[in-house]
Amino acid sequence: MSEEKEIKECEGTLETYKTKVSQVNKATLTWDKDLIFVGRTNRGYEVEYDAQQQWGCSPTETLLLSVAGCMGIDMVSFLKKMKCEIKSYKMDIMGERNPTPPQY
Repeated sequence: MSEEKEIKECEGTLETYKTKVSQVNKATLTWDKDLIFVGRTNRGYEVEYDAQQQWGCSPTETLLLSVAGCMGIDMVSFLKKMKCEIKSYKMDIMGERNPTPPQY
């Protein structure tokens, strides 16, 4: 494949990616009860947050997963651009909380 053709394919891929990923993210967080909240994205997805971790994720868990999700998307995108065959991908992540308040 010629270098020009590869560049054009990458540009098309990048433009497609840009149209799928909004530059502005909006969401709403609503208090439900006790220390339970419901987060709703502008696209309709919901995440339940629970400080006691009985009914939903803690905010720090979702923050950790968000960072890993961004890294994973970038990694798989780079590997695909390099024409690598991806059979599986798994990322184990760990975060350390502050021992004193604020801990969330």
